[in-house]
Amino acid sequence: MIVKPKNIIMKQTHLLLKVAFILLMFCGFVSCNTEDRNIKKALKENALADGTKYKLTEYRIVESILKTNLEDSIKSSNVSIQVKKEMMKMDSLMLNKYIGEREQCKTQKQNTLWHLASTYDSLIEDWQEMIDEQEEKLKEKQEEIDKIKDNMKSWESLIVNTDSPVIYYVIKHQYILDEKHIEKNVLLTTEFEIL
Repeated sequence: MIVKPKNIIMKQTHLLLKVAFILLMFCGFVSCNTEDRNIKKALKENALADGTKYKLTEYRIVESILKTNLEDSIKSSNVSIQVKKEMMKMDSLMLNKYIGEREQCKTQKQNTLWHLASTYDSLIEDWQEMIDEQEEKLKEKQEEIDKIKDNMKSWESLIVNTDSPVIYYVIKHQYILDEKHIEKNVLLTTEFEIL
């Protein structure tokens, strides 16, 4: 049995560690280069939807949106929806009150003397304006709720469709498109798809 001197084993171990380190650095470089290329490609394709001549000036990732961020946003949105629904209940009560007042004026107009009936017209118009305003408030709040629900659905879909803790990146994209300097934030998934 041949025993290698301790010195030779140390040199071989040291050499093996150097080779492993170099391979690790090479893999990291190739990975970063591929990611950089994919990001640039996605940004270019997105920009070319609005023009023909594209030149990248700069891009940088300004924020990473995590799964937990979206889960927190969904919880917060649910609370916001509940608050808006409570406000809509109050607005609905006011609307019903205004409708009742208007109908009472109409009844009183019908039951009064003919030469006094016209005095109720302006009251009925005033109540109708208040009814219209209240209906508009209710409509706006419902639109806000619908928009929040749409956002929640898209967030839930993003969470379900990725295994990564990072859902998407916010990228500051600066470029020249058809001789115009443009800067905008772009949302890019970890699969390099623009949101």
